[in-house]
Amino acid sequence: MTQDLADAKPVTPTAAALPDERASRVAALAVAAVALVVYIATLTPGLSWADWAEGEMVPHVLGIMHPTGYPVFTLLGWAWSWLPIGSVAYRANLLSAVCAALALAVGVLILRRFGVRPVVGTAAMLVIGFVPTIWLKATRAEVQTLHLLFVALILHRLLLWSEARRPRDLVVLAVLLGLAFGNHMATLTIAPFVVLAALWVGRDVLRARPSVGLAAAAAFLLALTPYLYLPIRAATDAPTWAAPIATLSGFIKWVTGGQYAGQLNIFSAAAISKAAATWADPLQLVLHEATPLFLFVAAIGAATLLRRRWGVVLLGATLIVVNVYIYLEFTIWAERERYLVTSWLILGLAAGVGAERLGGLAERVAARVAGARARAVTGASLVLLLALPVTLLGWHWSVVDQSQNRSAQVMVDAVLDVLPPNAVLVTYWDALEPLLYAQQVDGQRPDVLITFDDTLGLQAAKTRPLYLLPIFDSDVAGFRSRFKLTPVLTVKVAYGAVVAPYTRQLLRADPIEPAPSH
Repeated sequence: MTQDLADAKPVTPTAAALPDERASRVAALAVAAVALVVYIATLTPGLSWADWAEGEMVPHVLGIMHPTGYPVFTLLGWAWSWLPIGSVAYRANLLSAVCAALALAVGVLILRRFGVRPVVGTAAMLVIGFVPTIWLKATRAEVQTLHLLFVALILHRLLLWSEARRPRDLVVLAVLLGLAFGNHMATLTIAPFVVLAALWVGRDVLRARPSVGLAAAAAFLLALTPYLYLPIRAATDAPTWAAPIATLSGFIKWVTGGQYAGQLNIFSAAAISKAAATWADPLQLVLHEATPLFLFVAAIGAATLLRRRWGVVLLGATLIVVNVYIYLEFTIWAERERYLVTSWLILGLAAGVGAERLGGLAERVAARVAGARARAVTGASLVLLLALPVTLLGWHWSVVDQSQNRSAQVMVDAVLDVLPPNAVLVTYWDALEPLLYAQQVDGQRPDVLITFDDTLGLQAAKTRPLYLLPIFDSDVAGFRSRFKLTPVLTVKVAYGAVVAPYTRQLLRADPIEPAPSH
């Protein structure tokens, strides 16, 4: 693959053709360390909102996350949650930071396969590490950072397989693909193309030794076994709303996201038309978060690779097109930029190659023009190379920094403090998850029933005091005819984000007595 994905002959680059392996490993560790220090400094200190609070809670209690289930994230998060560092929520947030930092480190190792020097690879990976799309995901419990790590590992292993055609590399690649599926179904947007590339470059080996392909297939299926966790857990004492997973049809619907089928039809004419009309949105995002210079250098890198390794460019471009198309269709979720992490990684790799190309040209020109001063010119170019990630670090810090964000904990403490014994609280998803965390992880107010199910809330309210915490007035429309709604508390809440800018009221719902008949 480092020569061309269309070249079926094993090509193992010589030591002279690649930067020093030890130096590259040191650079990878340095990138991970620098990124991790930054991510920890800006990490959410504890409880968050919505899916992020779910990611803090569910793994620790071995629960079941919303579709598509994310069993690998859940099981890894469970093991990680026992580290003796801070609160359970903090540990979950820290896991995201570690995954993002490791993904950047793997990016440096990938760039080594393209002949990029460690210092150049370091700068390129720190650039994408310090764009808000990646950085913000690394500040709270997020399945996308683990997905980013899997994508980086998959691309790295694909390169190794394409270079030497070692059977173990194909088996490891298959394991990584299976585990990536168990973490996030977004893997479906990269897996077919990675598999085709792997089959193509290794076609001679697979034709001569079919057992290699069979071993890889078996390894892939084995790596999917974490999905068994979902029906097994659903059959025990998991939340009642996850009970359908215990059936085959319910399991399939859950892990494929069948609940969202009516909201996301990516193959419709309307979806294609929308993508055509909004294709510039991700381009503007890249220009805003990483500057036009980054995009220019990435274009240079793509052009450089196109002349020597067109198969690599074809694969990268395909993954970006598919990734961006899905992003353009995911308008039903907040912070949809999270779905662009694959594109950012590939652009970062292209930028690394482009920076190496430009740096090489600058050094050759300096050697001819500056003579003895060439080393000083080279040193200056390296300083300029590192200027962009440092600049992005300063620009985006205040936007990304979550180190003082305790808004979810403030809301939870206020609401649980005012609720009477045995109360029923009906609320919306974003507030539900941190409240459930307080119950299931911290053991607060086990007497309170907290739900987003109106029917369940109304049923329980027949014998228990009922309270409502809505995000929209329409959320309580069905209660107004049967209950007198009285504000008892005003709190700041979040909706679709980690910040809490909205002021909402906790309402006590008292049954309206029917008028006496005459």
